[in-house]
Amino acid sequence: MTMQPTPAIQKLTHDLDTYFTRGRKLTAFEIKGLEKKVNASKDKMDFSDYYVFLGIIAAFRQDAEKVAYNFENALKLTPTDFSIPINYIIALNQIGSYLQALKFGKPLIKTLNNDRLLDELIASAFFLGRFHEAFELLSQLTDPEQSRLYPLIIAAVKIVDLTQLADDDAEQIQQLAFSFLPERKLYFSNTTIEIIDNFIHYGIYVDLPIAEVAPLNFELSLRFAEKLDNRRDDVILFEYKSVETLK
Repeated sequence: MTMQPTPAIQKLTHDLDTYFTRGRKLTAFEIKGLEKKVNASKDKMDFSDYYVFLGIIAAFRQDAEKVAYNFENALKLTPTDFSIPINYIIALNQIGSYLQALKFGKPLIKTLNNDRLLDELIASAFFLGRFHEAFELLSQLTDPEQSRLYPLIIAAVKIVDLTQLADDDAEQIQQLAFSFLPERKLYFSNTTIEIIDNFIHYGIYVDLPIAEVAPLNFELSLRFAEKLDNRRDDVILFEYKSVETLK
């Protein structure tokens, strides 16, 4: 934030961070409550920070256009505040817009030279399926081994190198798997990647009852068969999971 935050704004920031880490769909009542708190504190914060808060709330709504609108307004108002692009990338990652986050953030690497920015972009590339690109970004960190994704990236790169799975091909498969989100208006909670028996296994958590996830995965399998010449399921697997399993 560009101004010294008041206790009320610090509390609001904490509340927003808590909701992000919770990984659950907010109710309309909860979102309205957050908007009310933001608007009540509007006169006590820098206007660019106001747009940042609105951008984060737009992420809770999974509204990528409003996320972009608000963060870009914030950047116009305070282009030198390095926290704004970092929060922008975090918000894009939180809604599964990894490609947009990577496109926005990569040109900033040289000018900002910030490990936090790099770490978020590493996550963007990794969850997008661009494993080699994630490794390249990882190598630019001051201490790559401190990254939370370091062991997973090293293991994933070994697998794709052995099986000759290029970043472009892995990204194409990932984008196809994620295409169900806007089509079905599914609330995206988060992504996990695990290395299981030399497979790269994606878990895409959505706000659906457990019983409704199996049919969705069956449809995803049919789509892969229809759209891909080689789905590479000997290397990389995608599975929708219910957010209920995280409880």
